[in-house]
Amino acid sequence: MAEVIRARQAGEKFSSLANFLERVSFEFLNKKMMEALAMSGALDQLGERKQIINSIDRLTGYAKSKQAGAIGGQLDIFGLMDEKVAAEVTSLQLEPCAPATRAERLLWEKELLGMYVSENPLLALRRLYRGKSVSSKSLKQEDEGKRKRLVGILSNVKRITTKNGEEMAFAALEDLGGKIELVVFPRVYQEIKGVLAVNQPVHVRGKVSTRDAEIKLLVDVMERAYFSEDAPAAVAVPLSQSPTQIFAIQLPGDVSVDKLQQLKELLQQHQGDTECVIHLNKRKRIKVPFRVTKSAELEAKVAELVA
Repeated sequence: MAEVIRARQAGEKFSSLANFLERVSFEFLNKKMMEALAMSGALDQLGERKQIINSIDRLTGYAKSKQAGAIGGQLDIFGLMDEKVAAEVTSLQLEPCAPATRAERLLWEKELLGMYVSENPLLALRRLYRGKSVSSKSLKQEDEGKRKRLVGILSNVKRITTKNGEEMAFAALEDLGGKIELVVFPRVYQEIKGVLAVNQPVHVRGKVSTRDAEIKLLVDVMERAYFSEDAPAAVAVPLSQSPTQIFAIQLPGDVSVDKLQQLKELLQQHQGDTECVIHLNKRKRIKVPFRVTKSAELEAKVAELVA
């Protein structure tokens, strides 16, 4: 960052992305550094984050060509390049793409800076769930055994295997009141393991445990919370309010138990946001207790399995 500060102090503020690339030494502007500057929001006044990230090679090439030309005077750095490539590098044009979502911007800021800069998603979550959840700070020893709802962001996830060979997890939920440990036992883990990820906003329901004088939440239900791009600020949308989609699977009535077990394992490997329903011989309807990621790949694997 010292090189960026040096270039800025040597003249006026950076007037454009091209101006930035021409003034900051290209030896400093490698791909990793450019990505970090863009993802953290340091270049927001000069260009859109995702567009800059998708144009990294073009931008570093532009910086090198402009500065090498200035240093070398008559040096023709395009001597071995065709005219089309030379034109792309000397004229700064970013790759067209959809802008980064609020969720992406916040995730990048948290990963690179350890904090949210553009906005605090926890404030948005609290506004949305006002009256529908409690703060982790409000939980007391007297709440032992009571079921509570919390909303926040997962800041840590640890998966383990029990002595019985079953998977479970521990996670930390961060809200405006602080942090609380979540315990996800094997049965619930199988239903929500696709949701368990660091920096994932979630809405959680569970039973308060005060064992060993430490307050924890034994999770019963966990849902993703989404950031709505239509809102003026980051707003989390509960899973129940997201557009309804169903992944339907048709099975013959005489399907074997072995096939059903294989199907269950396949669906568990593709957990996601879409409700899944199995129709047996078009008469019996079974709702799968967890959601899946609907994709052409999963559809093909299911078709192959039940064929």
